[in-house]
Amino acid sequence: MPLLKTCRGRIYPCILGVCVVFAMGATSQADEVAELCAILQSDAPLHDRGVACQRLAVVGSTESIPILATWLGDAELSHLARAALEAIPSPQVDSLFRQQLSTASGDQLIGIIDSIGNRRDAAAVESLAELLPQSSGARQAALLSALGTIASLESAEILLPQLKNPANPDVNAVADAALRCADRFAAEGKTAEALQVYDAVRTAPVSPTLLAAATLSTIRISGSKGWALLNDQLASSNDDQFAVGLQAARRVPARDVVGKLAGALPNATPGRAVMLLDALSDLGDTSVLPAVRDAVGSENAFVKAAAISALGKLGDAADLELLLAASGSDNAAVASAALKSLVELQGEGVDQAILSTLQHTTAYQETLIRLIGARRIKALPVLWAAMKTSEMPVRMAALDSLGRTIPDADILPLVDVVLTTTGEEHAAAIAALTSACRRASDPDETVRQISARFAAAPLDLQRVRFEILKTIGGEEALKQVIRGAMDPEEPIQDAATRALGEWPTPDVGPQLLPLCHSLQTPKFKIRALRAYIRVFKQFGLPSEERLQMARDAFALATRPEDKVLILHSLLSFQNLESLQFALEHIKDPGLEATAAQVAIYISDQVSDKKAVIDAMRAILDSGAEETYAKQARDILAKNGAGGQ
Repeated sequence: MPLLKTCRGRIYPCILGVCVVFAMGATSQADEVAELCAILQSDAPLHDRGVACQRLAVVGSTESIPILATWLGDAELSHLARAALEAIPSPQVDSLFRQQLSTASGDQLIGIIDSIGNRRDAAAVESLAELLPQSSGARQAALLSALGTIASLESAEILLPQLKNPANPDVNAVADAALRCADRFAAEGKTAEALQVYDAVRTAPVSPTLLAAATLSTIRISGSKGWALLNDQLASSNDDQFAVGLQAARRVPARDVVGKLAGALPNATPGRAVMLLDALSDLGDTSVLPAVRDAVGSENAFVKAAAISALGKLGDAADLELLLAASGSDNAAVASAALKSLVELQGEGVDQAILSTLQHTTAYQETLIRLIGARRIKALPVLWAAMKTSEMPVRMAALDSLGRTIPDADILPLVDVVLTTTGEEHAAAIAALTSACRRASDPDETVRQISARFAAAPLDLQRVRFEILKTIGGEEALKQVIRGAMDPEEPIQDAATRALGEWPTPDVGPQLLPLCHSLQTPKFKIRALRAYIRVFKQFGLPSEERLQMARDAFALATRPEDKVLILHSLLSFQNLESLQFALEHIKDPGLEATAAQVAIYISDQVSDKKAVIDAMRAILDSGAEETYAKQARDILAKNGAGGQ
């Protein structure tokens, strides 16, 4: 395998360094080009010549063309030389590539063809065409791709006859190239030429995907003339063509097309009815609402669900009752579609219709209450009234909506619900309060308010606030939780230290270290230390900061299991410093195996060869168990230091 290909993943840092040297050493771009060309003409290592080619792709000029040309036939450098030549805006490059068509072979020839296509050299079309009859496989694919990318009238004239050849096994590849030509023509305003190619593809034995692409493009650029073709697709008995027609209808919406789709609904098969309803929904024309509402009465559940989904985008307040009824369907798909549409319904007066319905009927009460939250309707009195009902599902729905809509100023009554409920309702109240706190416009003030209210509650209820504060986060919330961790009451300490162990941001770290010193109860002290270890293990802090935190934690740790955890955390930031830290404990009683294991793992990521050798020798000198000693000897051998 060519050297540069095997090193591809590691070449760029080297290239960057060499390019910096070039830029610093050359007094002008011309001087730099001369230096690069000199490297290519010398017996410099292959890597350096490859780097020179890469740089010439940026600064190359006509002077570098002859030098780069000498490498076009080289197995290792041809692809880099071509890339450099492709970037030089000179007709000499095009002439050079055309000459190579008659001399190159194999992969080099395929590469030349690719480069000609990339440069869209229309003068090469005839030469490419001459190669086509005698080509197959990768070379044929490259030729077709180049002709399609060049996208000239001449390349289209070569491709179209190939579409009519029934013996051509690669008609789809030809069609793909032809479509690229047509797309280019359409973009350049050559509508007649584009339509000629699209028509040729549509009448060829190509895949359904390519046929659909050609048909859609024909309809798109034909204007009113394309409507006849669109109608043909919609009237087709072939489902694939029908689907293409619907896709086209979305791109060229017109009132008569929308009416045609709506008119087809009553007699459509269920499958087509679903497709029609989806298309009408996307088109967004409310004139079809009567037809969509009729489809809601379909006995087919799939059609019914599709019609209900369409109402969510097209309907208005008049559809509220219909959708509420559907939301109670025994069919899960229908009920789900109805609930989604109730949330999406955008017609004027929908929110007021929801509140009015709540006032006049007890039917669908739970659903209507949940809609208040889902639609963010401002209706606190309605929700608090619902909290007084004896029906648990309604109260649960009200809590959910309160959590979604209650403003900061009214949040304390929700705290009272948390403090006065039990069981399932208590859990729902906590979720609602948490949701409300997440939306708070002034989180710190909200934290102060709810903390003050919780402080007067019984101990078992005070614990709840720490879970909520953990979710809110921020400076004030953290301050309150740290204060709780120092509270004289053990239940409060327990809840607060648990919250600190799951704190979602690394700002908890600096607060934990003094807490580790201050806490007296062993289990809480251990919990705070574990929380501190989690911060530098899991959060992406700078390596030097993580290392210092690891050292601080190790100095505080008294239990072997905590020290093992700290050593293992070094694996999350592997560098020379973490390797050295692990080695400091290679002879600590009970930590020998862990320190050796961690050092061995980290050594693979350390580029300082001498440091790695010294580390492995330290492991051997420590008398490490044979498993780790063998690994250390293997690493020494790999680094040329023998197995001692």
